Amino acid sequence: MTAVLTAEAIQVGPDLAAWFAAGGGTGLERALADPAGIIPALESAGLCGLGGAGFPTHRKWTAVAAQPPFPGGGGKWIICNGNEDEPGTFKDRFLLSRTPHQVIEGALIGAIAVRANRIVLYVNPREAASVDALHAASAAWRGHPLLVRVGGEGRFERREGKAAHPRREGRERRADAAEQCRDLRPCDAHPGPGRGVVPGARPR
Repeated sequence: MTAVLTAEAIQVGPDLAAWFAAGGGTGLERALADPAGIIPALESAGLCGLGGAGFPTHRKWTAVAAQPPFPGGGGKWIICNGNEDEPGTFKDRFLLSRTPHQVIEGALIGAIAVRANRIVLYVNPREAASVDALHAASAAWRGHPLLVRVGGEGRFERREGKAAHPRREGRERRADAAEQCRDLRPCDAHPGPGRGVVPGARPR
């Protein structure tokens, strides 16, 4: 079996230079070169969620991409759920603390695909290592040419509790994509109260 999410080479923590040296950024480069090809690439790869239902990722992203932005300037949000709500699981803390850039890059690719203008990384506040790694990793992207090409402003905020998530006005009126951390890995083809680390990305 070949490790992908947990490959030793990409366990570089918040070190962005080490992430790029390990091959990071390739998926984002391909996504920027061909935004319309992202969702077809997901379908071709057969990528599915790993939450148990095995829902095809391309179907979720297609539905969100087809939705208009939330009125009143709300836009669309990518919500990365790293709260580890499932009993007996420990995967989010590993990915967020050891490979935070693959989660961030995967979220950026998702934002490009569905034309989202905000990304929220929702983290269990008890996992201080995950929060600190994500905050440092997010800050490392500030001003980076790849983020600028996505349309990011380079603003990063740390928020507590419910402020980490926009107020929901009914599921049918929201145009959000909520993904588990493990499902937001970059594509090579192209808790209760929590803590949010919010990269200020505004994909065009």
